[in-house]
Amino acid sequence: LEIDTKIGNEFGVARDLGNLSLIPEVRGELDEAERLNREALAIAERIGAGVLVAGRLCNLGEIAMVRGRRGEARELLVRAEAVFAKLGVEKSRLVCVKRLEELGS
Repeated sequence: LEIDTKIGNEFGVARDLGNLSLIPEVRGELDEAERLNREALAIAERIGAGVLVAGRLCNLGEIAMVRGRRGEARELLVRAEAVFAKLGVEKSRLVCVKRLEELGS
């Protein structure tokens, strides 16, 4: 993250923040995990990095699920699924579909 920040590699910064968000997420520190994902998402959207956008949306959807924010989770996962579908990233798209099925109607 430090190197990507120094050299101005925004794609790398967004990727690194997303990867780093997994540490607090597995520790149950969901506020920090959500903060890192939202920061990564903002960068990814600004630079048009679709795969990173979809990944962060999916992670944020999963965090919202865990927190019981079902409507928000559904919205984020639907958005992520659509981006993955547009990019042809089927395996990740199916993860979103599975999470949406877990949410039910």
